[in-house]
Amino acid sequence: MRWDGPCWPAGVGAAPRVKLLLTPTFVSESTGSEPRRGTVLNHSDALRTRIVCFSATASFIAGTALSLLGVATLRAAQRKAEIPFATIPLLFGIQQIVEGVLWLSFRFDALQLNVAMTYLFSIFSHVLWPMFVPFSIGLLEAV
Repeated sequence: MRWDGPCWPAGVGAAPRVKLLLTPTFVSESTGSEPRRGTVLNHSDALRTRIVCFSATASFIAGTALSLLGVATLRAAQRKAEIPFATIPLLFGIQQIVEGVLWLSFRFDALQLNVAMTYLFSIFSHVLWPMFVPFSIGLLEAV
């Protein structure tokens, strides 16, 4: 296997500039040094590697699909108590679109956009989900 981006091993140095690719590629974390572009890995290295993939394309595809599913789920909600729970796929789709914009901001060196999308993504991951999901499930439970 060959490392050609956009994936980078978790915890190994700074990631290179992001490329928009749909196919995941692999890098080795087991060597102890930062892999270089074009590094060829054997199968056992690839199996031991934790991969972080940067793909705006994948984020936009997932975000669009989840948003469409979220709209359908909202339309299917029959009671007011179901609406918060039904918005979860839509909110997750929005989060994926924000993630896609975040990856693009790395590619095009858009610092202000990067900061804004980082804060927005962090609000989703560290504030909204830990509070909203239990709240929405609590509304569904009959008391």
